[in-house]
Amino acid sequence: MSDGMTVTDLAAVVGMTPRNIRAYQSRGLLFPPQIHGRKARYTHGHVARLQLIMSLQREGFTLAAIKRLLENPDSYASVIDERRRRFRDDTCDMPASVPVSEVSMSTLDPERRAAMIQHGLVWHQHGEMRTHTLLAGMSRTLNDRGVPGDLIGELLIDVAQVGSRIGAVLAARVRDVDHGGARADIARLTAQLLAMGFEVTCARAATAAEAASS
Repeated sequence: MSDGMTVTDLAAVVGMTPRNIRAYQSRGLLFPPQIHGRKARYTHGHVARLQLIMSLQREGFTLAAIKRLLENPDSYASVIDERRRRFRDDTCDMPASVPVSEVSMSTLDPERRAAMIQHGLVWHQHGEMRTHTLLAGMSRTLNDRGVPGDLIGELLIDVAQVGSRIGAVLAARVRDVDHGGARADIARLTAQLLAMGFEVTCARAATAAEAASS
């Protein structure tokens, strides 16, 4: 999968037929593949999107309803937030990780690539690179909506560095907690607290910057 997946490869990974994949693409549910030479190549972002579509279908959503959810930023964000919660609770029906092609990794300079691996954003497993399903899906969606891929990678690394530092500080401060389960619960609650604070401040700053430039 060094140069991405063919539609047949993608179908094998997600467990559906190439015909269904092309049908989803024609209906606007799946973004177009990357074209290398004359070959269409699919990436981890396509895997993540198809896994999300299939998960929503299992919940009873029609393809038309799924398209509306994916196209609306607020509803898409709500769907992803709910999947994040289910991953935390180990109740999600989507696979936790997806394969990453060398084509996707080649967009990163060596230093940034090493940082992604160092912080667990991507990793080697059974001879291939993998990343978290939701990271792949959200990254590809942001890219599809105009956010450059190098900026997405830069932001992920910045957040990972801050998260690693906060995790280390938190571990040092709660050593007096008696039970490991309590420490894990504190870590999860802290992560949710920081995620909410980050969401509020990030959205506020982006809106203010946009208003100032207009």
